[in-house]
Amino acid sequence: MSKKITKSDIVRRADKLARMAGLADVHSAELSPPSADLTAAELDALQSELQAIVPPSNRGAGDSILIAFSAKYLPALADALRAASDASHRTTLSALINILSLLPQPITNAYFRRFLRSPHCARARLPTLVASAFVAGIDIRAPSSPGEVCEFISHSLQWGDTSIGNDQLASIDAPVRRALAPKLAALESEDGFAQLPQLERAGIGRLAGILECIEHVPGYLASSYDYLQGRVTGQRECMVCMKHDRLLACSVCKTVKYCGERCQMKGWKEHQLRCYAPAFAYD
Repeated sequence: MSKKITKSDIVRRADKLARMAGLADVHSAELSPPSADLTAAELDALQSELQAIVPPSNRGAGDSILIAFSAKYLPALADALRAASDASHRTTLSALINILSLLPQPITNAYFRRFLRSPHCARARLPTLVASAFVAGIDIRAPSSPGEVCEFISHSLQWGDTSIGNDQLASIDAPVRRALAPKLAALESEDGFAQLPQLERAGIGRLAGILECIEHVPGYLASSYDYLQGRVTGQRECMVCMKHDRLLACSVCKTVKYCGERCQMKGWKEHQLRCYAPAFAYD
């Protein structure tokens, strides 16, 4: 029988991933621009670690590690991505976007969800940075894929703050949104696209559909966000018994709510593996 992963194991693996990606400790001084791009050896080591965290046969196996990473290192990653957004750091830029594309989706990853609406994300202009880099061309390596990167961009649109875009219709600036459409069309027209895994094709197609809706359906992102928020468990009802009155948020992470001490104790065994004080402020 395999040994169950402990919270200390989870945090250790998240910290290791951050170190391999060249991210500064979030409690230290502000991240400075990288002095050099990732070397081929550093990139290979990072990709091997990602493949161990997200094995092809069980994509959700590393969710707990990536959720811990989200809580602790998303601000540092966003700053590093902004600092690496030039031609001399293409490998670093690509590697950071590969990591972002593998995060568990916002509906189950509260730290990812909240970071997308945080002041730090707005200052870094993370959605536009990622989408712009994807349009320009990045090196996408397994276990990531173009479909996974498209899914991240879709999440940043549907969960992100529309006020940070230059036209305030979406979290991604309008010129970058317009450039995404031909990029996606080119991917869909490539030889072999029909033979790609269904989820890969769906990720690309879903982003194309969202971009269409933003341009032609007034209020689409606002209604989409409200709908998605309503699907998150433990926000408007007790995480354990689903009651709606006298709710108190977890004092550490503030990501789930309980109706009382009994339900909190009952839910703690599962929740404690995902409970962290996030390294960023959020509204």
